[in-house]
Amino acid sequence: MPCWERGILVTSAANANAVPVAEYTLAAILHSGKRVSAFAEAYRRRGADPAWRERMTAGSNYGRVVGIVGLSHTSWRWHACCRPSTSPCS
Repeated sequence: MPCWERGILVTSAANANAVPVAEYTLAAILHSGKRVSAFAEAYRRRGADPAWRERMTAGSNYGRVVGIVGLSHTSWRWHACCRPSTSPCS
């Protein structure tokens, strides 16, 4: 016998974390595409020596293609974050 037929309240919080997770996902993709970790590690190892900067290729997200796997509340919010015509994650 289903829960609701026995008087048990059933709710969904599927959308509760959608916006924060979508924002985090977008930030992680941008962080990765710009190679922030590689630059930070190179700077940590080599410091102010300008030679390492010349050997590092610039990171960019311009023209990149990103795929969405799944159709959850989070992926729909993330899709909204990636559309240039909308405000972030609205």
